[in-house]
Amino acid sequence: MEDMETSLVIFDPLFDTFLGCSQYSEDEKSAISGNMVIVGRGKCNFEDKAILAQSAGATGIIFVNADENKIFQVVGSATPKRQIHIPSLMISYKDALQLLGNNLDHRFPLHIPGAKLNNLQHSYLSYHTKLTVNGKPVHNLVFV
Repeated sequence: MEDMETSLVIFDPLFDTFLGCSQYSEDEKSAISGNMVIVGRGKCNFEDKAILAQSAGATGIIFVNADENKIFQVVGSATPKRQIHIPSLMISYKDALQLLGNNLDHRFPLHIPGAKLNNLQHSYLSYHTKLTVNGKPVHNLVFV
């Protein structure tokens, strides 16, 4: 188990970039590189989102579930063709709003410093992995 300190990056939820389903532009890659990126559910599968984030230099990816308080373990394709080497997690919509200060009146891409993943295990589901931002726990996460 290890810990990882990073910043979180989120793009404007009103635009497709937030869904993380297409190649990122050079400016978007610059914002993502070395950080965990937060993306929404929908439009493509979780595996594709993780591969695109990893290719853009992300240190991890956090999926936001559209349901207010629901999280679940997600799966990729039955026969994965690509290797994902970054941690992938899910948080609820409610927790995503808390990260944003409960409103979407921000300049995007938004950088949220002070994120830390504790007890990170890259190879399997971990119920012990915790995300804190500036010392405050975000949620008991589902590790993908």
